Amino acid sequence: MTSQWGRDGGGPPGRGGSAAGIIVTGVLALAVGLGAGYGVARFVSSEEPAQAPASPPAIPATRDGSLYKLYQETLRQREAAMRETGELRLKLVELQNHSGTLEAELRALKDASGAAPKPDAAAETLARSQRQRIEQLEGEMFDTRRVLDETRAALAKATRQREQAMKEAGDLKVRLTQLQSEASELETRNQDLALHARQAADKLTASEAEAAAATRERDRLKGELAAVKAERDALKAAQQQAPQGESEASDETDAPKPQVPDQSAAPRDRQAVADAIARAPGLKSLDFAERQKLADNLEKGACVTDALEDIFVRVPVLTLRSLIRDLDSPC
Repeated sequence: MTSQWGRDGGGPPGRGGSAAGIIVTGVLALAVGLGAGYGVARFVSSEEPAQAPASPPAIPATRDGSLYKLYQETLRQREAAMRETGELRLKLVELQNHSGTLEAELRALKDASGAAPKPDAAAETLARSQRQRIEQLEGEMFDTRRVLDETRAALAKATRQREQAMKEAGDLKVRLTQLQSEASELETRNQDLALHARQAADKLTASEAEAAAATRERDRLKGELAAVKAERDALKAAQQQAPQGESEASDETDAPKPQVPDQSAAPRDRQAVADAIARAPGLKSLDFAERQKLADNLEKGACVTDALEDIFVRVPVLTLRSLIRDLDSPC
């Protein structure tokens, strides 16, 4: 019969009495081999870790795709190393069981050879067959021990690779957790920046609208000021075209020319002038003397435009319009 190691496991049969001895010897060898296999199995199982490593929790993919792929590859390598380690351990148990069986069978054959009676022709043939079987078993033992040593070395290497893969997987898990935290912080910061950008855009839109409204108001006031100046120039031209006799009488007078030329106008009510000045915008910057001078000129019937020009370098249009309206003045 050919064994799994490629060697002939059988020998030529002997006589009845010798065959019974060989059967008894084989039974003893099988018992010894099973005992050795059980001991080896206990020894190998004692090398297993007390507790299998827990499967790592699933980590979602992050923006760092390369690191996540590396982590997944490390997990696959670890699982492959664990499978290879299990296969090598099973092979080691099988080899050690077979080694124990071969050793027991070899010892049984040697014992049977030593206890045999004086050889005759059949016994000599049986002894020769047993010696050949012993040599065959010794060869198988040598091959089995060599394969056993190689398997142990491969098992140690696979164990180291598995431990290294587990360490790398743990490091990558920590790094992925850090990246997730950084990504969350960046997302929060981006949301804040987006909110600030929207607020700034709203403020810019409001400022542009206010600027456009101010520009329109400025253009409108410029138009009103131009109209008022044109009206004032027309009034001055009309005053310069007064009757000749009135002009000559004015030239013959030695009295100084008044600051407000419209002295011929009718005087205004003092209270009406005071109320108009109080309601008019743009007069808060005047001191008491300037306000009193403006009130005196207006009470004397002076033109509103001339009275304001006597106070301001540039006549405020809103003030001019308010006083003309409240005092019902033509100029």
